Amino acid sequence: MLEGEIKIWKKIGDHPNIVKMYDSALLDDDGSKYLLVLMELCTGGHLIDLIKKYNGELSEKQIIFVLRDVSAGIKHMHSLKPPVAHRDLKVENILLESKKFKICDFGSATTETLDYKYNTAFYYMNIAQRQKQSKQNK
Repeated sequence: MLEGEIKIWKKIGDHPNIVKMYDSALLDDDGSKYLLVLMELCTGGHLIDLIKKYNGELSEKQIIFVLRDVSAGIKHMHSLKPPVAHRDLKVENILLESKKFKICDFGSATTETLDYKYNTAFYYMNIAQRQKQSKQNK
């Protein structure tokens, strides 16, 4: 699972509104596997921390600032070929560093595309839908 997250994170690459991943390594310790990730330190905390600091009442200017940064990160992810869908965007997955909001946690992210006829990802289709979709794509 985490290896898929690393693959997606590498695909996303460098962007000012995405938490940077510098390196990763898979450690095998007597049959137990650990994935080590070295990523950017965001000392400003989570967006939820900012919301709590202001008792849940961010100003319009603050909200626009957050949305501008998050939208820029999402736009970058969606502009990739194939596009990356985060699928778990929430206040806990938005970090603050040097007055920039950055998206993190790509564990639910995917490059799977939706089949608009069935409005579902290929992975979640039943067998008959998959066979029909596979024939159409040939």
